[in-house]
Amino acid sequence: MLKEKINTIKQILKDCHKKKLNMSLPLFLAVTMLPVITFAYLFYFVLDKPDEQTYTNPLEEEWSNPQKGLLGGTVTELKLSKLKLKDFQGKEWDIVYSMKNIRNQNAKIIEGNKVRITGKQHKENEFIAVQILPW
Repeated sequence: MLKEKINTIKQILKDCHKKKLNMSLPLFLAVTMLPVITFAYLFYFVLDKPDEQTYTNPLEEEWSNPQKGLLGGTVTELKLSKLKLKDFQGKEWDIVYSMKNIRNQNAKIIEGNKVRITGKQHKENEFIAVQILPW
């Protein structure tokens, strides 16, 4: 199969010489391979490029289900029995909790840190925490 292709290329070069189209083998290969490489580049890098904005972290997606009792995000405000949380979609939540809900007492539940919360959605933007875990 390879020999047939080489013979075909040789024949094309001979035909070019007969027609006074002097073209060396490297030049001929460059001229024929340039469109192939260009189209391969376009299809691979330009047309088939995944949209970066559509990527979602699977863990963040899993912890974005308040209806199923799973809520995750960043603590924006911390009070004694309530905290405010901004979830991964940007929605603000009021979280009602007590200190016994914090699973790991050594965990740093502070403003700016990400947390995972299991519990129950009480209102549109209120969540009752059963357990608070660090991210």
